[in-house]
Amino acid sequence: MVTIRKAKQIISIQAVLLSAFFIAGFNTGNANAQLVPESQCSKPPCKCDDIETIERFYLQQQQNLDAWEEVLKEFFTSNAPLDPADARNRYSSKTTSDSVLLSKCPSWQGQAEIKLGGLDSSGNPEFDQCFCNTFCDKIVDSVIVHEQRHYYNIITLGVVSLPSSIIAKLIPGDLGRYQQDSLMAQLLTLSEIDAHRTQVSYLEDTIRELKSKYSNDPYADDPQRECTWNNLTSLKTERTRLTQPLPETFTDRVRLLLARISHGNEE
Repeated sequence: MVTIRKAKQIISIQAVLLSAFFIAGFNTGNANAQLVPESQCSKPPCKCDDIETIERFYLQQQQNLDAWEEVLKEFFTSNAPLDPADARNRYSSKTTSDSVLLSKCPSWQGQAEIKLGGLDSSGNPEFDQCFCNTFCDKIVDSVIVHEQRHYYNIITLGVVSLPSSIIAKLIPGDLGRYQQDSLMAQLLTLSEIDAHRTQVSYLEDTIRELKSKYSNDPYADDPQRECTWNNLTSLKTERTRLTQPLPETFTDRVRLLLARISHGNEE
């Protein structure tokens, strides 16, 4: 019999495991130095000279989003990811890091994985120290936006996936472990897509706002120097979407994948 106490334990275990996976960064393994709280970050304000860097960061996150959406497609095939680590490895194989962005922090050289930020045990943001002192505030804040989506999603996951979690816990042997691992991998992928979409949207708004500002007043930063930049994005390019678009809300996306567990793949 599954008691209320047992159910709460399942939710707690899920939250701990999921939070360990939800860390924004570059795929470049050894990870970089320990993250620091936001109070130790200078987060310089974004100015004209930062526009190209913001666009590069935007394109990086766009690529990361596309990679996670490709992983999601694989759950609807006979070659679905087996567990969260498998899902993340498939994601890593589908994306590369921008060398210009990586060159901005010497401490990142030689690192296989660059962790830009995450959440501490209390849900507060923390960052790689070079990242939050070198990159301008809107870039750093986009990582906070990303991580806050994960934090919200963890709570949602505990509620929406509870019935499937209980069923998986009750299935004995390897089949039960497979169901649990598969569910966690699917939830991880959905939350990564949701967090990256939110972050990409935030960065799009930032780019538009800065370009509008300096188009209207090109001498806003320096009366002696006109603000100019090279456009790396038009923000109008349509990405290749899933054949069957995901439901709009995160909760509905979770339900979609939970239905797959119950009814199997439909190819």
